[in-house]
Amino acid sequence: MLQTWLNDPNVGNHRLHKLDPSRKLQVPSDLSRRDATLLCRLWLGVAFTKAYSLRIGMADTSKCDSCDSDETIEHLLCSCDRLVSERNVLRDTLNKLDDRSFSEEKILGSWLYASQASIATRALMHFFKIDLVK
Repeated sequence: MLQTWLNDPNVGNHRLHKLDPSRKLQVPSDLSRRDATLLCRLWLGVAFTKAYSLRIGMADTSKCDSCDSDETIEHLLCSCDRLVSERNVLRDTLNKLDDRSFSEEKILGSWLYASQASIATRALMHFFKIDLVK
């Protein structure tokens, strides 16, 4: 019964189901607590982007400082002009792992092998660390 409920796309977090319909997402064991928290927030769609901060009453606007689009997780990962060079590094790393098109689902979704998931997660954490120190 519980497994049926967990696999029902009409129940629970639609974002998680979109990222990983098979529900096999796992936090790599070698991540720091801080990075694991960020990864889970990204998966759940509650990372502190401007769009999310506006939704919870912590910001006055959802607009990105760089390009005036809504600053969502997908925007930061896939299209923000400010992060072009960082995104290219992330894209190159992920493209070596498989041939899926570069998208939020590829970046945050599950991988066939644990070794791929580890490499992809490290690349994602590097992407955000570079962005955070600028």
